[in-house]
Amino acid sequence: MSLSNWIKKQIANLNEKVNPPQPNVYVETIREASQEEFSLEVEQIQEELETDIEAFNDDFLLENYQSPTLDLLEELNPLVINRDKLEEQKNTIIIGLRGFGIEISSIIATVGPTVTTFEITISGIGKRVEQVVKLSDDIASLLYKSRISIYSRPENGTIALEVSNNVNHIVGIRESISHPSFVESTMQLPLALGRTLYNEPLVIDLASINHLLIAGSTGQGKSSLLDSIILSLLYKKHPSQVKLILISTNRISFSVYKRLEKHFLASNPSNKGAIIVNKDGALESLYGLCEEMENRYELLSLAQVRNHSDYNKKFLSKELIPTKEFPFKFLPTLVLIIDELAEITQFGKDGENLLIKLAQKSRSVGIHLIISTQRASDRIITNAIKENFTTRIGFRVPAKSDSNILLDNDLASKIGRIGEAIYQSHNQNIKIQCSYTTVNEIERVVEFIGKQDGYSSAFELPGYEDYGIEKEAVDLSKRDKMFEDCAKMVVNSQSGSTSMLQRKFNLGYNRADRIMLQLEAAGIVGSASGSKPRDVLITTEYELARHLEELF
Repeated sequence: MSLSNWIKKQIANLNEKVNPPQPNVYVETIREASQEEFSLEVEQIQEELETDIEAFNDDFLLENYQSPTLDLLEELNPLVINRDKLEEQKNTIIIGLRGFGIEISSIIATVGPTVTTFEITISGIGKRVEQVVKLSDDIASLLYKSRISIYSRPENGTIALEVSNNVNHIVGIRESISHPSFVESTMQLPLALGRTLYNEPLVIDLASINHLLIAGSTGQGKSSLLDSIILSLLYKKHPSQVKLILISTNRISFSVYKRLEKHFLASNPSNKGAIIVNKDGALESLYGLCEEMENRYELLSLAQVRNHSDYNKKFLSKELIPTKEFPFKFLPTLVLIIDELAEITQFGKDGENLLIKLAQKSRSVGIHLIISTQRASDRIITNAIKENFTTRIGFRVPAKSDSNILLDNDLASKIGRIGEAIYQSHNQNIKIQCSYTTVNEIERVVEFIGKQDGYSSAFELPGYEDYGIEKEAVDLSKRDKMFEDCAKMVVNSQSGSTSMLQRKFNLGYNRADRIMLQLEAAGIVGSASGSKPRDVLITTEYELARHLEELF
């Protein structure tokens, strides 16, 4: 394949629109894709990038890089279907409902990882779903179950009876990422989440949903799902294509990925390692990511394109030649993963506002956010967060109110099994059994990648500095043209917040911070005090006008 053909192939893949998998009611035997099939995409990239591309250097290519192999992952027992038991349960449902005067014209069973779903069609006119729902305890007793779930499926014109399996099937990560729906996917950022109740694999494209919010009680499977998401990217992408910003202030969750620093990780320059493990590092990384976002918008503007994909297409096709005036470069996709949102919101509005700014603007420049929390409260999952994270995954939560905060319904409070969750997107709620990943599997994958040649360091985000500039070092004769407007806003709001300047006037962080330093030098605000807003030293706009007149 020639370089030009390869580029055309990459462009076609980027443009491909993939419909989400539609569940069916039949249980299928799915073959596992071979390692050769699985590695095809990365191998093709390696083969074609060996061609001399002036815009790329050898360090970028990592031409000997090999994608992880499937044998690093554990092959768990397949889903076992006892067809005799299945027929027995069908007959029990038919006869049981007939005893209550309800005839069934059809019944189809689908065995999923943890439950079997019986979809029934009722004969005759006038029989309503409510009549069947009222019989749930009676039917459960006939099936020797403590409880069953009954609900309508109006899209199929059926009623579904959800019955727990005697033996639960663990959906291993190998099962998820070896399925053709993942291996053959042309999605930009495919994530293998697990399987639906109808035993269909659920693979989503992070590039399409933009961002993802995950919540649920401790021990319900959030960490394992985050690991499965990370492994999905490690198996599907080349180190040049994706960089991960991992924030875990508990110092434990992401420590196993430390060895990937020179392959798949990104960090701010002041952080001691590529995994961000403290609150200061977390805030600095958010500021740095905001600055990276603004820098990318500048590059898109110079390239006269509207989004990250179009920019990289032009770059790969050598339409963008790097110069000092036009510092074009390949832009890898950046994925920020935060294991506990509550730690970020402890910074007050500054932390949340940075997240909101990223969520609102970052999609076009190839930056995506995945945030997780065990606290489904309105103090953590605010309306602003919900508005910008419309795709959510809810594990079991203790109360209906918690579920309503997360999903706007009570479904997450009804979950009864570890690893089970509600995937919500585009006003649809899909119950899934999430992919399960073990620490041993992660360690083997990380070792496989980590022992290969990597880059000289982690991908570096723009630095966020605590600018320790003395007042007399600020030249107020060269003050920013937005200085007076910012001064008026600070005085009127009585809040010396840099992030507020960013939001109000749509400024990049560095510029807003310089203006705040100028306001300090001018005696309008006090000195910085950590992440808290500065004190405002002038109380009225009239007083401000007199002060500026005397000063200048």
